[in-house]
Amino acid sequence: MSARETVISISSGTIVRGILFILLLGFLWYLQDIVLVLLTAVVIASAIEPLVASLTRFGLPRVLAVITSYLIVVGAFSAAIVLFVPPVLDDAASFLARLPETLSSFNISEA
Repeated sequence: MSARETVISISSGTIVRGILFILLLGFLWYLQDIVLVLLTAVVIASAIEPLVASLTRFGLPRVLAVITSYLIVVGAFSAAIVLFVPPVLDDAASFLARLPETLSSFNISEA
């Protein structure tokens, strides 16, 4: 077999783009907390937009519609916590109170 020479050519523009891409990734990593907060804000704003639009159709000013939307969302989360957390804590306390008795009833001994 004959040996073939392979020539690889990388232009300086490709090297500059690669370095700029790596610097951009480093910059985004440095600002990841800010990017995460902005992304969360965009998601929340997009989620409440339909409710705000429907409230403004009823004649409520947009600022009051946004405040009302946030109050509704906070109220819903608060109600969910108030309704679900106490029964879960009661069940967990009951489970932990019965755990020693349940474990002793297994009667595990070496054979």
